[in-house]
Amino acid sequence: MIVTVTEFKQNQKKYLEKSSEEDVLISKEGKIIARITSPFKEVLASAHALRGVLPNDVDVDAIQKERLSKI
Repeated sequence: MIVTVTEFKQNQKKYLEKSSEEDVLISKEGKIIARITSPFKEVLASAHALRGVLPNDVDVDAIQKERLSKI
């Protein structure tokens, strides 16, 4: 979604909320000058990409306890 600086200034809350769903590009004089995006967007994409990598019989709690005991 591309919005002008003026539009963004008038409706900041709306576009900040919208940025959790999609990138909001801010333009000035026809040029993109900023991008607002969710910091979790890439993290979620990475997590989804890893889905199915671990076998189903992995005990995540046991692995976490083992890692914490080494600290």
